[in-house]
Amino acid sequence: MKFMKTKLLFILLLANFSIYAQSSDIPDYIPSDGLLAYYPFNGNANDISGNGSHGIAVDVEQTQDRFGQRRSAYYFNGTSSNIEADVKNYPLKGGSRTITGWFQADIPYVSEELDFCLLNYGNVSDPNYWFKISFYRKGYLDIQFDSKTFQSQDDYFNNEWTFFAMVFNDETNTFSLYINNQLKLSGSADLYTNGFGNLFRIGKNKSNNYFEGSIDDIGIWNRVLTSQEITAIYNAPKPILYTLIPDLNFENKLIELGFDEGIPDGKILKENIQYEPFLNVSSSNISDLTGIEDFKDLRYLDCTNNNLTTINLTKNDSLRDLDCSNNKISLLNLEKNLKLQYLLISDNKITDLNLTKNDSIESISAHRNLLTTLNLSKSKKLHSLYISFNKLSTLDISENTLLEILDVSSNNLTSLNLKNGNNLLLGNSVNFTENPNLSCIQVDDAEYSNTNWATFKDATATYNTNCTVEYITLKDSHFEQKLIDLGIDTDGLNGKISSSDISAVTSLDLSNSNITDLSGIENFTSLTNLDCSNNQITNLNLSYNLLLERLIAFSNQITSLDLSKNSKLTIVYVVSNPLIFLNLQNGNNTNMIILNVTGKNVASYATSFLGLNQLACIKVDNAAFSNTNWSKIKETSTTYSTSCSLGIEDSVFDKVTLYPNPTKDEVTIANISLEKATVYNTLGQLVKSFNLNSGDSNNTISLSDLPKGVYYVYLINKDDATVKKVIIE
Repeated sequence: MKFMKTKLLFILLLANFSIYAQSSDIPDYIPSDGLLAYYPFNGNANDISGNGSHGIAVDVEQTQDRFGQRRSAYYFNGTSSNIEADVKNYPLKGGSRTITGWFQADIPYVSEELDFCLLNYGNVSDPNYWFKISFYRKGYLDIQFDSKTFQSQDDYFNNEWTFFAMVFNDETNTFSLYINNQLKLSGSADLYTNGFGNLFRIGKNKSNNYFEGSIDDIGIWNRVLTSQEITAIYNAPKPILYTLIPDLNFENKLIELGFDEGIPDGKILKENIQYEPFLNVSSSNISDLTGIEDFKDLRYLDCTNNNLTTINLTKNDSLRDLDCSNNKISLLNLEKNLKLQYLLISDNKITDLNLTKNDSIESISAHRNLLTTLNLSKSKKLHSLYISFNKLSTLDISENTLLEILDVSSNNLTSLNLKNGNNLLLGNSVNFTENPNLSCIQVDDAEYSNTNWATFKDATATYNTNCTVEYITLKDSHFEQKLIDLGIDTDGLNGKISSSDISAVTSLDLSNSNITDLSGIENFTSLTNLDCSNNQITNLNLSYNLLLERLIAFSNQITSLDLSKNSKLTIVYVVSNPLIFLNLQNGNNTNMIILNVTGKNVASYATSFLGLNQLACIKVDNAAFSNTNWSKIKETSTTYSTSCSLGIEDSVFDKVTLYPNPTKDEVTIANISLEKATVYNTLGQLVKSFNLNSGDSNNTISLSDLPKGVYYVYLINKDDATVKKVIIE
């Protein structure tokens, strides 16, 4: 019962639906009693016993078996080919066992070894745990049990398929080796293979003595097979294998083509189809191509004009030409079809097509599908692409330098990159029309494309050598006009500027331009020198201008300025601003060029904070350094500190509160000892000043005589300072 369940389960899972004449996954002549593993090598190294002891194949090649069936055995190259399997429940403590199989060997001409291992089980470093069957250089067969070796001095390098069966009887501690069903060697031996796990090696031993030749049908049992069972294995006839063909119309077509005969019965002889290179089943009302996977040598398949919704071609790795147009296919997996050259899939419902592994593809015709993306970066040999009437939004063929024909009409393209360095090869075999959202087509030469391809695009699209334009918003028209005057903005006054126009700008003089808003300046990332003096700027964000060395921003309305990210700054000239906050803690204070102090100011400007009467605290790298070296470039009311406020909205005074806020009259400042509080309007103008009792942690200030609006209360206590926003109703 267990065996029957295993058979049924295997049949359900078997990918290629091949069956033996008796509908069994394991041939009838293979005893199931005690079977640990069976490797038929029919295209893989899987164990079909149901125990799951699958082998890992390295550098082996499929070859024909003793019956002449291709892809039904493995060839081992003598230098690296091998298969290793973790055989479950293998006897470890001298248990009885039988190993059978077939080999074909000739005089080795690749390997120069003296020993060629057929199979091995054990630890080469310990002769007490060792078993192998191998061949000596002269073609002799050796069988080794631990440290004891037995040899058959027949020449097995005869290029003939040879059957072997090794039987070990644990009860008598004897072995028997049968060659072609004849007893060849026997004797007393120990087979104590404990202590090294269950690893079974085919085609090599642990010393890397590799076998050169072909191997097939390896079986392992945990008991002694009878002579009758061994004879049955040896005399097994050529297996009759069938492939299931569940679609009646498919089988009728195969009968018509001569691959099958008689009345349709849902199956076909595998040997009739497995080596066939060409198959045309077009216009046959087929809905299911199950069975196509056993056309192992299929190179050309035409299944056009059918009712297919899916097709499994993962086993057809020789396929070069595929035409499945005019079906209902929605998903097509071609990742295993690495030799595919010509693909015709028009008039289907395909939504996704992965061709990243199909680097041999030369021509694609995929009109009238539902494709939204298509990656052709690996398809270097592509010379023709027909893909109209899809849903593509982007297409990049910049890697397809051999392209001669391109039709991408009637898609949803917003981006099309044709800049492959070989547009001349396309000639006039192009069509980009009916893509209403496509405004720019990237090409090698815009002049050539405009001359030769003018009618192959929509009127709203243009040809350009660079379509990857990113725009920066400019809120202030005076700022943009100045950039236009400087020749930086090249597309007119439109509230934006392309990133390509500003990427290389290193110096910018915006002085005397009536600018109030410098939003967008943060995108000038190459900027080293900025002069924005004599404007009406209230806010200046330079946190992304990391290369900035020189800032001239005097005579503006800036109230807060954070330069902590500008670690290359040497000159900061911001006098004549209502500054109440300045953060210069950028790690580069020692390299600043200071007005009339260091002797470095060879330039027309140098760093100075003189005249900034509302600036109570400047945040610096080191207060002691600044007090020593910068004492003469600030007002006496201004202090240097490492802990000034980071900004108008931030506070280093964790517990301070102002209430009520909003207010109509008084404001209480609680949980902080203060010496002074100053109030500024949004223009940075000082409107009130209060001297407070530093011994009291709660102080009240009156704002009743101020008009409604937003104000900033600057809280000062020794070298520390912060700002709080207050709203007066």
